[in-house]
Amino acid sequence: MFEQIKDRVFELELAGETFQLIFDMNALAALEEKGVELANIDARAGGFSLARLVVWAGLRTYHRELTLEDVGARMLPTDLERVNRVIERALAAAFGQEGEAPKGEDGGPEQVTGPPSTTGAADS
Repeated sequence: MFEQIKDRVFELELAGETFQLIFDMNALAALEEKGVELANIDARAGGFSLARLVVWAGLRTYHRELTLEDVGARMLPTDLERVNRVIERALAAAFGQEGEAPKGEDGGPEQVTGPPSTTGAADS
């Protein structure tokens, strides 16, 4: 993919699989087309439907084959806190607002967030 976006791609683990998530123009447009106001996006406050939709949109660049239902089948309610941390970081990166890396439950770095290695799909 394009060199300038590789630092905006985040890994997200769902159901034991690792996916690449990015909020590029296509992902943001997909959310707008589904009626999501980007200025007010808050997956935590929006409930299960919004969280699933936001994840689906963010995965489309690298995982176009996944349907909304596929994404929902891989997510559990217990995943929401972790998933929302990835969403928040990826959205911040999309708008050039890099933040502090989230902490895992043990205080160490979150294991499923952050840009993937430079040998991943973003380099192809």
